Amino acid sequence: MKAFILKPIVWNDKNYTEPCGCKAVSGFAFEHGYGHEEWNNNPNWKWQGFRVFHTECWGKLTLQSFAQDGSLGILMISSFGGSQYALGIATSVYFNDHEDQDLIAKELKTLENGEVIWALASVQKKYLNDKENFLKHWKEQHKSIAWKCPIEHYTWFSEPILLDPTQITGKTSLTRRHGAYQVISPDKIMPYIKDHIPSDSPSLEWLQTGNFVASSNVTIKAIIANASSKTTKSSGTSTQCGYEYWVEGIRHVDPLHAKLQSKFVGHLESQNIQYEQDWHNVDVVAYPKEKPSVFCEIKPTQNISTKLAIRYAIGQLLEYRFLENKQAELQIVLGTKPKPTEVAFANSIGVKVFYLSDKGKFKEAKPKS
Repeated sequence: MKAFILKPIVWNDKNYTEPCGCKAVSGFAFEHGYGHEEWNNNPNWKWQGFRVFHTECWGKLTLQSFAQDGSLGILMISSFGGSQYALGIATSVYFNDHEDQDLIAKELKTLENGEVIWALASVQKKYLNDKENFLKHWKEQHKSIAWKCPIEHYTWFSEPILLDPTQITGKTSLTRRHGAYQVISPDKIMPYIKDHIPSDSPSLEWLQTGNFVASSNVTIKAIIANASSKTTKSSGTSTQCGYEYWVEGIRHVDPLHAKLQSKFVGHLESQNIQYEQDWHNVDVVAYPKEKPSVFCEIKPTQNISTKLAIRYAIGQLLEYRFLENKQAELQIVLGTKPKPTEVAFANSIGVKVFYLSDKGKFKEAKPKS
């Protein structure tokens, strides 16, 4: 079951590349003079193969449950001059937990945006020209990025699309409160947006396939009950995705993979090791000083055994080395500690294995514990 929602966000006249100080009548933007969603069209808001974005008050358990496995779609809308407009759409949406938000904020350097926000007259007014108080607030708030979706599942419309609430719902208005959302069937909104989404976008298929929660006959309790019955499973480690990669050559971005890779590149930075990400399909290429390049294959292991993860990774790494750099060293990075026999197998063909320890540190696995 999928959920597709209309989600109001604050109006922005800078095409949502940065906060603009537009007037808000309620919610977070009214209280603080800016909104986190005002970066939703910023081209730099990308993280590990995902487009990241924000909306306020996302419904907690209700929407998070659908967003555990990409069963959530969000159409961002806003009100201006008495009319309502569609601004952008995201499908196959996942929720960012606190750990995700920490990693995203670090990579995007969002803390540095504080000066941009403080320059707004609306913010200075709300904080009574007390910059120190504002910066204290921003230090607590700079990680607030609620959502992510695969980059190709995100479309920001070139111009706001005027909506007709009466034709869509039979009422004179769609939901307007920034702290609310409105569940809706995609077919009600498709006539307005389908020509504004790229023809090759997977969002079109997402919107037109599967079963959707209906707004007219499903209560919030029913939505929660349905969503809570899901078993969280990472799309990137499923049997289907394995087949698509090995047989059809299709690569998938996966939330668990993104999190592990982000942690690993943070580890490389802490060791002052230069690196590249997603180079010729290699997850990470590390460049230790005065040593050969290292091809690193990232394998989260929440939904797959370490044994199978190592098997998959070895095949990929051998192919990458053959095609791209026959002198490269090979390394597998796992989300959990593998068995000594599994490490011995990998080491026997020249592949090192590292894993994320319970203390959050990356360690090299040894054939003997």
